[in-house]
Amino acid sequence: MFAEAIVTSVMSGDVDPLDVRSKVDAIEKIIKEIKDDQSFKDAVLDQADTYAEKTFEHNNVKFTKAESAQWDYSDDEIWQGLKDQEKEIAEQRKSEEEILKALKQPTEVNGVLRHPPFRKATTYVRVTFG
Repeated sequence: MFAEAIVTSVMSGDVDPLDVRSKVDAIEKIIKEIKDDQSFKDAVLDQADTYAEKTFEHNNVKFTKAESAQWDYSDDEIWQGLKDQEKEIAEQRKSEEEILKALKQPTEVNGVLRHPPFRKATTYVRVTFG
């Protein structure tokens, strides 16, 4: 409801949309910095560990303790070879994309009819804090 009220205020002309956008982006930046801070993460986990249950409620908010795992395959020779092939193919694809971007119309290249890519663009406003 709060978000809807802000959008309504912008749409009615009561609030400058650029002011709202800059404030929203600032809040997002602050929230990201807090959530990414390792000492904050540790404090949240420590507090969650005071609850025996995996899922618990605190101040009418449901929390669930979870685990995220990552696997490191880099010591395996076959896996590393496949990863290298993957990088090589990605480089080849990027090279082909550059060739296709340069085309203005369907053109035969080395006996193959190549088509220029379709370009989709979205216009937006980027916010940068000084």
